[in-house]
Amino acid sequence: STLILWLTFDEDMDILVQDGRVHFWSITDNDATHEPYFVETGESMPSVLPLRQQQELKDMALHTIQALGIQDGCLHFEAKYTPHGPVPLEVNLRMGGGEVYLFNKTIRGVDLVEQCAKIAVGEPLNLLVTPEPRCALATEQFLPERSGHIAAIQINPWVLKQQELVELEFESKEGDYIAAPPAGYDCIGWITAQGTTPKDARAHLKELKKNVTITIQYDQ
Repeated sequence: STLILWLTFDEDMDILVQDGRVHFWSITDNDATHEPYFVETGESMPSVLPLRQQQELKDMALHTIQALGIQDGCLHFEAKYTPHGPVPLEVNLRMGGGEVYLFNKTIRGVDLVEQCAKIAVGEPLNLLVTPEPRCALATEQFLPERSGHIAAIQINPWVLKQQELVELEFESKEGDYIAAPPAGYDCIGWITAQGTTPKDARAHLKELKKNVTITIQYDQ
């Protein structure tokens, strides 16, 4: 079982389909979820999976879309790559949330909102997709270990001056109550960094995140 876990990767695919034809697809690598409640922790793009495995994921997604009879849409397809190959988890007939829009626009030059609108009105898609990734992005969420009130959010001013910082957003503020699983799935916020490669982006992200301190007064 340990080997299977090590070789299993969580992947998200964003796909543009018009008249039954896939016009665009991209893969985002998901970080390991926080167990035992499968809480999302972060993600990065472009994918570091070998191209053969990425192609297998694309082919599996295409077969699934065809089997479901989906002809048009901006899809968010969640899957796993396992020792036995790609496995579909769910097909969302909508654009993905979180960093999906930012990742695809920044890295591939594809505006999913604009393309989704074109699909909706039947306008042909004429995509100018960046052949090679413009950069790499990585993001992590700020999550509470346990439920409690946010006592303080401290940001080193140095962070805001770094060109590697792409986003630093908070959904909560000081004084807010944050519920952790199983009571709730509140996210305090997230931070996104860029680099020339996914490894580079993750290194910048780690350094930037160290300079953001969130103090929580946990429930007794």
